Amino acid sequence: MKKYFIFWLPAFFLLASCKGDKADESVAENNPQINATVLDLKSRMTNDMWSSGDSIGIYMMKSGGSLFADALISNIQYVNVGDTKFLPKNEANAIEFPSDGSKVDFISYYPYTKDIATDLTVPVDVSDQTDQAAIDLLFSNNAIGLKSGDTEVNLFFRHQLSKVVLNISSDNPSTDLSRINVKISNREKKANFSLKDSTLTGQNEIGDIPFKVSTDGKTAEAILLPSADLSGCELSFSLGEDNHYTSRLKEGATFEKMRLYTYNIILQSGTQTAAIANSNIGKWITQSSEDFTLLPGNETPGDGTQENPYTVLQVKEHDGENDVWVKGYIVGYAKSDKNYFIMPDDVSDAKETNILLGLTPTGPDVECVIPVQLPKSDIRNNLTIKNHPERLGKSVIIQGDLGHFYEKIGVINLKEGKLQ
Repeated sequence: MKKYFIFWLPAFFLLASCKGDKADESVAENNPQINATVLDLKSRMTNDMWSSGDSIGIYMMKSGGSLFADALISNIQYVNVGDTKFLPKNEANAIEFPSDGSKVDFISYYPYTKDIATDLTVPVDVSDQTDQAAIDLLFSNNAIGLKSGDTEVNLFFRHQLSKVVLNISSDNPSTDLSRINVKISNREKKANFSLKDSTLTGQNEIGDIPFKVSTDGKTAEAILLPSADLSGCELSFSLGEDNHYTSRLKEGATFEKMRLYTYNIILQSGTQTAAIANSNIGKWITQSSEDFTLLPGNETPGDGTQENPYTVLQVKEHDGENDVWVKGYIVGYAKSDKNYFIMPDDVSDAKETNILLGLTPTGPDVECVIPVQLPKSDIRNNLTIKNHPERLGKSVIIQGDLGHFYEKIGVINLKEGKLQ
């Protein structure tokens, strides 16, 4: 008698498709005694799930052998029939163990592709983010050394691409985010995934990739090809023809497979500056963090020169650098390490020895301002706000050293400073 497998797969990843193929239920009806269960399911992600109709491709080969030379079963389509249960698309193709008791290994992938190339590669295309479940490449090669008599085949899948999630907000409650468009530029759209060694090769067709944006515009998501070199890539946010923000990704930034990159973005309405307040990087779960800045229009992060000065949020990334230029807006002063006055009504008591620079003319958040030490010179006379309330909100460019001042990374030892 043939021994058919009913594959039970873990709810280990998000698959949001709502339509798919139908399985042949007769396999389950005729051979209910053979199935596989998921071990230690509670320790795995609980928010990911299969949808009925999702299809995977399954290979079975001699244990320890080559997928090229030792495949016994090739690219058999199995279909989800609810929860974590999978059945063959056609009963005639149901997988069975070798009758001689020899051991076998399994390889599986999602989404199922009918025509696999002769070099056992699966085409990958992330240019269209509309149905992310359809491009969320998954791979399993954990089920090895099984043979006739084993009653469980546990296939555990892992994401093979990178995912970016942007949580978008504005400091202006009246900003309508529902019309926002988000894209990443200069990214590869296509590649080939090898079922032999789970590598991506042949990345090509470089261009813009639009994010999938929620109806309210507060979340944007994209599944992208992993990359060890993101130089030249830019994130762009647009709320209309004359209201957009662009930033080149930080030097050295990478997208690794299986990792989720979550960025919390604040749109600064005063100067249309968008700041990524913080970000998280994890294995499809947020773990560690990093910061970087988005600037208005077609600007990119500064390099510290007079022609392209650092922004306020870049200052802490370059602590210790000397003789660099920084731009910002005068938004207040500091009286002590923990006593900052932002856009004060009265500046008669302001200290002459410092000013605060912000991202916007209103400096809405103490986390987005830096202290600037004013030397006893013409620079102090030109920039201090003591008895000069008209200087609040003015744009300024300064040259100095970056270091600790009032318990923050700020600008000290000023050489030059002028209102713009």
